[in-house]
Amino acid sequence: MKVAVVGAGIAGIACARLLHQAGVETVIFEKSKGFSGRAATRRVGPYTFDTGATSITPRGRALETVMMSEISTQGLIRIERPIYTHVYGRIEPGDPMKNRIPRYVYESGINQIGKRLATGLDIRLETEISAMELPRDGGVFVHDQVFDRAVLAVPLPQAQTLLQSAKDPRLLTASVYRPCLSILLGFAVPFDAPYHAILDPDQLHPLTWLSVETLKSPGRAPAGHTALVAQMGPAYSRRNDKTEDDRIIKDVLVDIQRLLGDEFVEPEVAEVKRWKYSQPESTISFAALNAPGRPIIVSGDGTTGGRIEHAYEAGMAAAQSILQT
Repeated sequence: MKVAVVGAGIAGIACARLLHQAGVETVIFEKSKGFSGRAATRRVGPYTFDTGATSITPRGRALETVMMSEISTQGLIRIERPIYTHVYGRIEPGDPMKNRIPRYVYESGINQIGKRLATGLDIRLETEISAMELPRDGGVFVHDQVFDRAVLAVPLPQAQTLLQSAKDPRLLTASVYRPCLSILLGFAVPFDAPYHAILDPDQLHPLTWLSVETLKSPGRAPAGHTALVAQMGPAYSRRNDKTEDDRIIKDVLVDIQRLLGDEFVEPEVAEVKRWKYSQPESTISFAALNAPGRPIIVSGDGTTGGRIEHAYEAGMAAAQSILQT
């Protein structure tokens, strides 16, 4: 058997990893230059930012055993400082129960989770799959090859396009994704606080999440400098989808100065990362989408949920459905 996996995010890598372990020939096709999908890391000058997911909270699920026992734990740290909230400009301690949940990250960046899971896999980077075909004699035609099965481990709106190209009648329109503008900021000023991130619990303010990368993990900036990742809510992100980066950076600096102080006025580095499909606001269950024996399997976090541990289980479900049939 030979399987094509579209997407080298956590779901796609998890699927390919389990199939590879079972002796199934598997090829991952990924349109970007790197692994891990939205568990992404970017380095700008001397600063390191996690631009999408900012921590891993396995919560005792399958990913936790893999992280702790099956792949390298070098550089894996538990985040010690909690998450606080900001309401009308006031920073206050967050939910004590939620702050007891262990959160992890890799010192060199959260994208290490995908890189380590992908060890030994056949991954074709910078290879975009825009269409598929279902040959009359069986299998799935992907990138000039016929595979026995194909797994779509991408956001469901992208999976819908590929299903339509293959004349597959399944509709995925019930799944809605939220966008997110993620602003990366590096300042030549020190900062200390009892928290590593600030959250807007009501998700009403334009700035819904502020991660202080230098308090989350060592090595994210030179000594005496501060690295921040500001993530904007879905309403602001939709409204400013086409807004120039400079305007977005000016907007977020107003909020950061209000929350952290007037010294955060002139960043050394500033970039905007645009996530069109940040998280699914609604999902379609894996079982509902994938009848046994279908040549194309729809996976990804749109079938389980937006967290890294959920995406891993979506990949597991895809692999298990192939192995069982």
